[in-house]
Amino acid sequence: MRKKAGACCLMIVAIPFLWGACAGETFVDARLKLPCDTTDDCPSGEYEDGTECINDYCECPNPDEEACCEPGAAFNECERKCRPAAECHVDLCTTAEDCTGPVDSRCGNAQCVGGVCRLKMTKALVQLVGDCKSRICDPAGRIVYQDNPGDVFNDSNECTVDTCVGSEIANIPIPAGRAPESISYCDGAGKRVECIDDESCLDPAILCSPRGRCVPSSCKNGVKDTVWDETAIDCGGLCDPCPVGVACESDSDCVEHKCGSNKKCTAPECYDGIKNASETDVDCGSPSCPPCGPELKCHAHDDCGSGVCTDGKCQAPSCNDGVQNDRETDIDCGGTCPSCPLYLNTGADERP
Repeated sequence: MRKKAGACCLMIVAIPFLWGACAGETFVDARLKLPCDTTDDCPSGEYEDGTECINDYCECPNPDEEACCEPGAAFNECERKCRPAAECHVDLCTTAEDCTGPVDSRCGNAQCVGGVCRLKMTKALVQLVGDCKSRICDPAGRIVYQDNPGDVFNDSNECTVDTCVGSEIANIPIPAGRAPESISYCDGAGKRVECIDDESCLDPAILCSPRGRCVPSSCKNGVKDTVWDETAIDCGGLCDPCPVGVACESDSDCVEHKCGSNKKCTAPECYDGIKNASETDVDCGSPSCPPCGPELKCHAHDDCGSGVCTDGKCQAPSCNDGVQNDRETDIDCGGTCPSCPLYLNTGADERP
């Protein structure tokens, strides 16, 4: 099967006219032919131009016609149609002033090259890695977002499958069983545990606790066994830690790692100096706690003050991370970054 141009190029939405830049190309214009496998790959619907897939390219079925803009049409109002070849070879411009550029100058600028209005591409738009979206330029030269199923977020968890559902990040738990990368187990809810059943512990005197730990069998007998330092029935000491409100002797006896002065496990707080609840690092990274700083652990972009989580760690803000952060006035520009280019829209990307 013939590869589409989008597989080897940076393609920027091609209808009603084509803007794009492949390796080695500086300019592109509306006369470029679109590669195809079938006629279904050629412009159709609202943007139908009358072409059919002939010899792997979208061509006009009448050999005396070509798909091009209407003579004299402004660059950003180009409507490709099969027209007499003589019309397609009429010069569209004499200087750059005859061409209308993109709405957003970050998409490039219009120039007159060989009598044809073309877009001179700027460098590729910076992308936020792992947000299931790509920033592209639409036909009017606005920066918009489109779904990118290949831009998955790596949550650094071997017990999940990283994927995208539309433009949404998804980290789907794998079924309960052996972990794929370690000697541990996956509990079926996306957590790595020591065991998933009593047989996993390989000793009849050792059982698998509700929290997936191999513990003495007495931890599941419904009795407070002080010989194993249980602080309540089947919890504390060598057993699973106890929930909030239950008796404890030390922080390690509690699920939230907090044993209060009243010797009872207490609720977590964002400023208790302990990594607990849904925090990804100490006192940060959960929906109810502040975002984390650089190099602290994270499970999602929103866990980080910079809005960038890579391989489980928050990244420091930078001028090329695809996110508006720090003192930037737009994505990767303004503030301590290079000045933002001039453009005619509001300055905000068209987000999905």
